[in-house]
Amino acid sequence: MLKKTIHRFLPKNHFARGVSVLVGGTFGAQALMVLISPLLTRIYSPSDFGLLAIYIGILNLFTVVASFRYQLAIPLPESDEEAAHITLLSLFILFFITSLSCGVVFFAGTELANLFGAPQIEKYIWLLPLGILFGGGYQIFNYWAIRAKSFGDIANTKIKQSLVSAFIQVTAFKMGGGALLFGHTLGQGIGTNALMRPFFKSKSYKGWTFNKLKKVALRYKDFPIFSTWASFFNTAGSQLPPILFAVLFSPAIAGLYALTNRVLASPALLIGNAIGNVFHANAAENYREGKLQKLFENVLDKLAMLAMPMMVCLVLAAPQLFSLIFGEKWADAGIYAQFMSVWLSMVFIASPLSILFTVLEEQKIGLFFQSLMLFVRLIVIYIGYLYNDIILAVMLFSLSSAFLWFVFLIWAAQKSGSNPLVVLRILCKRLMFALFLFLPLLVATLSQITSQIWWLCLVLSLAFLAGYLFKELKKVY
Repeated sequence: MLKKTIHRFLPKNHFARGVSVLVGGTFGAQALMVLISPLLTRIYSPSDFGLLAIYIGILNLFTVVASFRYQLAIPLPESDEEAAHITLLSLFILFFITSLSCGVVFFAGTELANLFGAPQIEKYIWLLPLGILFGGGYQIFNYWAIRAKSFGDIANTKIKQSLVSAFIQVTAFKMGGGALLFGHTLGQGIGTNALMRPFFKSKSYKGWTFNKLKKVALRYKDFPIFSTWASFFNTAGSQLPPILFAVLFSPAIAGLYALTNRVLASPALLIGNAIGNVFHANAAENYREGKLQKLFENVLDKLAMLAMPMMVCLVLAAPQLFSLIFGEKWADAGIYAQFMSVWLSMVFIASPLSILFTVLEEQKIGLFFQSLMLFVRLIVIYIGYLYNDIILAVMLFSLSSAFLWFVFLIWAAQKSGSNPLVVLRILCKRLMFALFLFLPLLVATLSQITSQIWWLCLVLSLAFLAGYLFKELKKVY
């Protein structure tokens, strides 16, 4: 009865229905992680979160190339048999990369930990191959589920991942920072196990041959040649900052950044990726039929509708909110959040649409974009290090990243057949609405008023936001 009730309230539009299922599952998973964060910040130190950030950074640098990005091609072929061969090819490459990581950990685990400025992570470095296997496997089977449009299965795995991670991180806190690492790794394993079953139950992969594997490897060779490097640069650009903050400043500062990223970036990216997955499943078909422009503008508008109000809210209120929710020792994380919100709002809007690099087979442009992003981020972090100012580093990192994502949106609009000025119009319109919604909080922040009235203005602005989102989402449903 519960399932029937949920389905009755889902929108009839196929795209909106897929987004709703994925976003619903992702929201539930991330809501759980955010809800337990105030507890985790009181049983773990900023240094423990720094350890987790360094581990995830190292893990993601390996995972992003774990299958040479062939998994991105799984939704593209018309034939299920061809898609199944791409999936098997991705798995074979994953096993090879996992075996390679085992050798690296065995022979150079200590050197790897010292290289990233975290000698204390050495005793947990053996988790790395396991994390690569689980994380890479999840990516592969996730794209098979996207091809089958099994968005409900993907949503279920995200909730299971969060439940397992949260349970381990809360109950095993006496292990120290290592419990955070264990929770993250095993959560990935649960998701992989759940998504792999539909693939191996299908008949598409049976009767596979090495000749067919070779054929699909050559057909989609642009993915390892260009998308692998583009994704590596993208991942390096997002995962290297906490590692560099630990090396150049301190693990505690890396932990403050990691908490901000955990609370803000992870939910934003996962919800954005949920929309991106559905966009990926429909973009190729719309491109072939000449309908990509309408889809692009519609998705861009909906993403901006969600992102802009939250950006304005965090710019005005992040320090107070972080101090209240996570404790006074995490107040600096709220200052980071003010600057990071500008960048993350652009990531939330643009990242789901970056699948256009794949759909339009513009992997060379994608590689250039991600390499430029990485280069700029490394430069601005180094500038912050020269001035010994972590706030300056975070500010320059966020603003430069936001600008580059805006440039991408202009390119994507042109390629999809839209007018680049439409991007500016949509973003400005949604930003103006967001400023109007948070006008009471803006006035309170700029005025010298009591703390009680400031919080009242925040609640009033959030009530305006709830009414606005209800009205906008009602149009979709």
